[in-house]
Amino acid sequence: MAEKSSSLALIMMRFPEHRECLKRLHSENDSFQSLSDDYRDCLTMVEQESRSTAKQPSSHREELLELLAELEEEILVYIRATTSCTGSGV
Repeated sequence: MAEKSSSLALIMMRFPEHRECLKRLHSENDSFQSLSDDYRDCLTMVEQESRSTAKQPSSHREELLELLAELEEEILVYIRATTSCTGSGV
């Protein structure tokens, strides 16, 4: 799923209540675009790891999930720091 989706679409699926803010951030901020791409890449790796033949939870997958959570928190930092988004309910 993630490897075929745009980075912005994936973030909007994760934070649907901030769609307009995310669109604005993505169109105006190169650093946020890079963060969005990192989020997509990490989510793709999590999905690939989940589909792997290993039935045991891997430490690599756990590390990827931790990184995904950190990226989500960083996305929220951008949302909170954007004055036009502060009324969005975060």
